[in-house]
Amino acid sequence: MTAFAKLLLLIIIHFASVQASTPQWSFIVLADWHGVESFARDDTPKDYYQARKDQLQRIKSTFKGDFVALVGDMVEGEWYRQQWIDKFMPGKSPQQAVYDASMNCFTTIKKIFNEVGYDKILYALGDHEIGDNGWQPNTAHTNSLGQYRKGFVESLYLDPTSREYIYKNLKLGNTHITPYGTPFEYTSFAHVHKNVLFVTMDVFKQVSSSLFQKTSGGIGGNGVVTADVDGDHLKWLEDILREGRNDPSIKHIFVQGHVPVITPVQRSASSSMTFDRQEESNFWKLLVSYGVDIYFAGEVHANTVLKDKNSELLQVSTRANGLEGLLDVIVTDDQIELRAYRDENVDRVNKKNYTQAGVLTVDKTSEITQISSDGILHIVDLTKPILHFDFEEKVSISDSRIQGLSSISKQYLDKVEMQGNILRNVVLNKGEFGQNYNAPVGGVQIRDEGIGGMHSGYFDGTMSQMGIHSLGPFVAGTIISVSMWIKTTATEEMLLLHYDRPWKANASGLENRNLFSITLKDGLPRIYVSKAATLLSQHSEAINDNGWHQIASVMPHKSCKLSEVLLFIDGKKVSTSVTKDTPLHFENFGHLSVGGVGFAGTDVSNLFPSWRPYVGNIDEVYLWQRRVYARQFRTAPMRRFKRRKNSKCTPIGRVVTIDQVPKVRKCRGKCKRTVNCVGFKTSSVEGSEDLQCTLFLSHAPHVNKDRDTTDKCFLLSSL
Repeated sequence: MTAFAKLLLLIIIHFASVQASTPQWSFIVLADWHGVESFARDDTPKDYYQARKDQLQRIKSTFKGDFVALVGDMVEGEWYRQQWIDKFMPGKSPQQAVYDASMNCFTTIKKIFNEVGYDKILYALGDHEIGDNGWQPNTAHTNSLGQYRKGFVESLYLDPTSREYIYKNLKLGNTHITPYGTPFEYTSFAHVHKNVLFVTMDVFKQVSSSLFQKTSGGIGGNGVVTADVDGDHLKWLEDILREGRNDPSIKHIFVQGHVPVITPVQRSASSSMTFDRQEESNFWKLLVSYGVDIYFAGEVHANTVLKDKNSELLQVSTRANGLEGLLDVIVTDDQIELRAYRDENVDRVNKKNYTQAGVLTVDKTSEITQISSDGILHIVDLTKPILHFDFEEKVSISDSRIQGLSSISKQYLDKVEMQGNILRNVVLNKGEFGQNYNAPVGGVQIRDEGIGGMHSGYFDGTMSQMGIHSLGPFVAGTIISVSMWIKTTATEEMLLLHYDRPWKANASGLENRNLFSITLKDGLPRIYVSKAATLLSQHSEAINDNGWHQIASVMPHKSCKLSEVLLFIDGKKVSTSVTKDTPLHFENFGHLSVGGVGFAGTDVSNLFPSWRPYVGNIDEVYLWQRRVYARQFRTAPMRRFKRRKNSKCTPIGRVVTIDQVPKVRKCRGKCKRTVNCVGFKTSSVEGSEDLQCTLFLSHAPHVNKDRDTTDKCFLLSSL
């Protein structure tokens, strides 16, 4: 071959490779719209239809997108209820009403998306598409599950002309694109679009009897339907993923299923159904082993991104309630970019004001995948606390809006009712879950004494209230560790931290799905998880001595027994006993409060008559969704001084007088820039004009805050 021929061949190969690359394209992700319920009726109002069509048309015009991935719960779906049947389909049996409503609803959903320009929708079954959880045996609801799926499949995936399923006999490699011979034919399916394999999963498995196990992070709990993928369904998924990995034209693999698999995820006004065994499930392990890029989920009505701890697999839970948010996913051969948009209108209006609120980028241009994220798509770092309240300030709810704190007419409220009182302010959450987990507060004074900063919260035992409006973060049997600092002289049994459902549960209900409450009685902490099950401290010294003390508790593993929970006082593990032992499994739909009942509906007067609201100071409340070890609690903020040679610090109120300046290298340099400051804070410092250094004990460098020290140098000294 001549040199010219070789050059020509190289040019041809080069241009062929350029031609083979896939141009940039995009698709839209919507989860939990809950906005087309009237489509199930025989007579959908025209203005209702047109309003939703206008919304979708603006999405198509603004964001384009080749198709829409619907991650379930577009509807309410309770069409088996006799009240609904009597109103909209009188005379029909529950099964016939469910089938007809499904055909009406999903045919209209397909039609409206087609009309605005989305010829393709990939629709994952949600719990509301099969009537909403739970599913009790031998009810009209459960007896209609076949009709729910039949109407869903026939309306979405049956060609109206040929009466053939549009995916019939199609294959990816040697594998059918739907799991024939299983209950999930056509509700689970694979689809290749350009350079992406997109697998839609029906994760709702029916079992023969009600399933509930308080082990392995939680299994079942919703009657005869649970969230799991196993058996032939799982084998089909593995075959499809293998085919995708063997196809060089497929650059990325996405899987969507309605229920999040791994936790914690933010939650708002959701039943918060969980996936059996979570990251220990065979389903999740399969996604990891075949290098799936993203698992899209819905259900929880909130945005959270989590990364698998052993791989690059991302779980993206997203929110599109009322079309107030969406994901725009932009794809090239070597990059995936997710842009989260949120409607910033305060009032609920048809014309949305979508503003970009977060970006997530997966860059595969080099051998090592690079992932970056920010805003509401930032990847939650589970080594850090997901909740942190430092009580440094209160701000108005309107200045730090909480998604999901809404009404029929408004997407964002500037006030909320708690136990009959109207609250307009919040204590900011500085943990990983951010502002949606700000805690509405009322009657709590911000006082000029604190363990970690300048301030703490003072609770008066009567008017003081504080609680998180968003749900969780307790869920099923997942690990929880908490820490808080208190200062009190009270002897009554007082609520320090409380998690429970917003309705009044009876004693048996608390046994199945636990609450979690830390109280202080006669200066000693105790932990309640039900009416009968309490963990008692055997600590010999009461801590209601008007000094600052730290209380912390740790679940060492998922679904641990109450007797395994570790209790710490001032960083030291203390002996405990239990009144009754039980594996821990928390109510999914619950609220966390500080110093009282908050948004929870616990029937305190009947179930726990000795409980009282807290009286005293609280500071530095932390919650982690992992095990925290004793050495880490011992490094929590401590407000005390450390003497060193050539130095002596004497506290005088809020002033620290430096009697002798320590000879510490580079202190002058530290004074010239912002340094990390933790521990004892002062309003003024007296000392050497040349070198002003305050030495104090910093037990928690991991919770440091940057502060501009201007002409003061706070020299950190840690154990």
